[in-house]
Amino acid sequence: MFWRLYHLAKLQGESQPNQAAINTTIDEITALKGQIMKSRADFRIKISGLLTEEQRAEFQQMHKKRTSKIGDDKAGRARKFSSEDAFGEGKKLRAHKGEDAEACQWKSMKAKKAAKAD
Repeated sequence: MFWRLYHLAKLQGESQPNQAAINTTIDEITALKGQIMKSRADFRIKISGLLTEEQRAEFQQMHKKRTSKIGDDKAGRARKFSSEDAFGEGKKLRAHKGEDAEACQWKSMKAKKAAKAD
């Protein structure tokens, strides 16, 4: 899906954007996001069916806690991609040794917000 987002950013950044190509890419991204959501829901249901009542309650509590964090963050888990983000941020993310990519990305986003606030 990353490449579709990158492609969309490229299409939108052209001097004369092709609306039909942009719409097609948006439709592709939407279809992929739908497949991901369905897959996650299916996985959650299958896992829940394997658990004991006590485990299921804890699993549901973890899910609620996770989704409430996503709702609290104004940006949610959505990421805006542009050609600069696709290539420039990757180099910055690799610079954070010993941390996973998501933690590094959040640090980069916080740094960008702080820089804009100044």
